[in-house]
Order: sequence, then C-alpha cells, then structure tokens
Amino acid sequence: MKNTFLTILFAVFFISGYTQSAETLFRKAIAKDAARNHREAIELYNKAIACQPVFAEAYNNRGVSRTALADLSGALADFNSALALNPEDGDIYFNRGRAKNETGDVSGAISDLTRAIEYNTADGDAYYQRSIAKFSLLDFKGAIDDCGKAIGIFPEYCDAYYKRGIARGFLEDYTGAIQDFDKVITLDPKNDKAYFKRGFAQIYRKEYAKCIADCSKAIELNPKYGEAYYGRGIAKISSGMKKNGCIDLGIARGMGTENAEKAIADYCR
Repeated sequence: MKNTFLTILFAVFFISGYTQSAETLFRKAIAKDAARNHREAIELYNKAIACQPVFAEAYNNRGVSRTALADLSGALADFNSALALNPEDGDIYFNRGRAKNETGDVSGAISDLTRAIEYNTADGDAYYQRSIAKFSLLDFKGAIDDCGKAIGIFPEYCDAYYKRGIARGFLEDYTGAIQDFDKVITLDPKNDKAYFKRGFAQIYRKEYAKCIADCSKAIELNPKYGEAYYGRGIAKISSGMKKNGCIDLGIARGMGTENAEKAIADYCR
C-alpha cells in the first residue's frame, strides 16, 4: 500500500512537471512568434508537443507560424491535429480557413470561415477572409456583403474597404468603388494601389483629369508601378493627349504591364 502511494505521488509530481515544461516552452514560443522569429518558435512548439502530445494550442500556434513561413501543407496538418483535439475552437477554424485561402482551396476556406463566424459573430477578420474566398469565386456581391460586415465590426478596416472597392468595380458600381478607395486613402495616405484603383475607376466616369492625378500620385509613391503608367496613358489619350499618353504606355510595356502592348497597337500606331 505504501509503495502504491509513493508510485502515485511520483506520477502526479512527474506529470505536473512534464505539463509545466510544455507550458513554459509554449510561452517561450509565443514570445518568439511575437518577435517574428517563426523558425525558432516552431522548434519550441515541437518540444512542447513532444512533452504534451495532446496540446491543441501548440498545434494551432505552430500552424500559424508555418503559415507565416508559407509552409501551408505543414500548417494545415497542424490545424487538423488541433481540431481533432479541440473541435469547438473557432480560432482554429479561422486559421485553417485562412491557410486554405492561400492554397486556393476557396470552397474549403468558406466552410471553415463560416464555422469560425458561427463561434464568434464579431470576428471581423473571418468575414474579411471569407470575402477573399468569395471574390476568388467571382461572387462579388457576397464579397461586398462580407466586407461590409467586417467594416461594421472594425470601422477602420482598410483592407476590407480596398477589397470592397475592387468588388464594386467589377459590378460597375464605380461611385461606390471610388468612395471605398477614398476611405482607404484617408486611412493609408501612402497606399499607391488605392490611388491607382481610384484613378482607374475614374476612367469609366470619364473623369480623365482625376484619373491622371491619381495615377501620377501612385507613380510618385511607387515609380515602378507599370499599371499606373498604363492607366495614366489611357486617360491622357482619352482626353486628347495622345503623344504623352503613348509615352506612358511605352513605359508600362517596358515594365511588363498586361495589355500595354495591345493598347499601343490600338492607339499609338
């Protein structure tokens, strides 16, 4: 009886120390992740999992670290392991959904992100990530709706305004698109892409001077922005400045911009 008691006492002490070691390694790994030392974080998560093989949080966090390093197959394996241990954790569904987005499994991403939203209806990031998946499926209305929900939760969600602006452009709602790009520029005045997108939307409203101004600003921020030269070239030609417009198209072609060669053939010969 005494021996049995000592055995139990030793087992309790040993398991407690074992678990504490896993927790300590886990906390150290989180600190490495915070410092963007993801490879070192993964090594520590490996050790934590070796100490405690049913450590769902460690699998989840290691999956996030692997996602940051573009090891998406490894990340998905970790998220699957985490969900097998804790199938009611919305954060894990979110992380797996985001990774699936990056692999191109957009249907799988939508399924996971919808589950994440079911667990937390105030998860603005999940709505935004789902909008990316819907956009990839050309469901622009669905993408706009999800971006709107993300913005409703986080009113200064710059990426959501940007994505919604692009989706509105595809649906020919250029006024709405411009309003979204206005907001992006207010939140991020050095966002060269937002200036270009707003400028290009102006072309469809025949606001060529505004397009030229926006594309010029995009080029100022990013001198190697071939698409901005292309957009400015089209706007210049459309407003009667053919020579200068063709110069911009030539620069765009030299930067490998899609459609620049065809535009030169159409307008500059």
